[in-house]
Amino acid sequence: MNAYRFNTRISERGVIALPRIPRSLHNIDAEIVILPLRKQDTSKSESKRYSAMDFVSDFSGIVRGKENISDEELDTLKYEYLNSKHQ
Repeated sequence: MNAYRFNTRISERGVIALPRIPRSLHNIDAEIVILPLRKQDTSKSESKRYSAMDFVSDFSGIVRGKENISDEELDTLKYEYLNSKHQ
């Protein structure tokens, strides 16, 4: 089995144009794998980076109102919070 690699662009309508089609590919079924050559634009709001302040705001709620707490109790609260969050 031969493998062929083409660098091409997918049009807005979803059409893929190949620069040439080898005769061995005529009238056969083929599997096509698409690997983007560059990363998508990460400046969009949906791919917002998770900052240190985001982390603090996410985890500060588990100890709110409990200023005098031991490290062991804090670890237990963190565990319970994460366990309930990821179930």
